[in-house]
Amino acid sequence: MPGSKTNAHAARWLDHEYGLAPYVAPATRYLRLFTTAIDEDGVGTEAAGNGYAPVAVPNDATTFVRTGQTVSLVADLSCGTPTGGDWGVIRGAGFSDTPGGALTLYSNVTPLQTVEGGEVTLPAGEFSHTET
Repeated sequence: MPGSKTNAHAARWLDHEYGLAPYVAPATRYLRLFTTAIDEDGVGTEAAGNGYAPVAVPNDATTFVRTGQTVSLVADLSCGTPTGGDWGVIRGAGFSDTPGGALTLYSNVTPLQTVEGGEVTLPAGEFSHTET
């Protein structure tokens, strides 16, 4: 599904673009899963427990590809395997600069049911971001 910048990230980008404050993209982003839809302020209910943790991914061409004005995932991303239960139904995914930091990019995704002992994967087609 199409993704968006959070309001905070949009403000950071504008500050950078107009010389108000520099912005350096992080070398690593953290993929985070949410059991609710994520709003433009980056607010939602993050998955928790049962072995859940944000996943570190390189912020480069090994993870992302740009076609025209759209950036999407190069391939499916493994989010780990729930242990001792599931993580619920995943309805949103987002990226942050730190494991618990504010989201910068997010997408409300086709619900992904998590199953204990089964690897959870964010399909490449579920996350994209377009600038117009």
